[in-house]
Amino acid sequence: MADKVTVQLKHDLGIPSHHIEEVEDLPIAEILTNSLTGFEQYTLGLNSLMFKNDYYKAIDYFNKALSIDQGFVLAKVQLANAYFFTNQSDKCEKTLQSILQHQYKLSNVSS
Repeated sequence: MADKVTVQLKHDLGIPSHHIEEVEDLPIAEILTNSLTGFEQYTLGLNSLMFKNDYYKAIDYFNKALSIDQGFVLAKVQLANAYFFTNQSDKCEKTLQSILQHQYKLSNVSS
């Protein structure tokens, strides 16, 4: 639904039709996940990172999110981040390699 609203919003804002048709926007489910449970685990992981500085708990949450949706690339990015900050370089490198398979999903995500 959000994706349909986005297209209409672009028209309402006066963005030229040719631009809307030429630029590929991935559906939100493709950038994030279709799984509400996976997204919940991801959010709990972010909370553990950002507000509790508990990288190990965050790793657990991100892994749970990824067990639900292996294509959830933002969960992989945050998992690699948590591995990096916990000096788990082998796991970080492996996770970064798996991100490369889905890097196209990150093209429209700003940091």
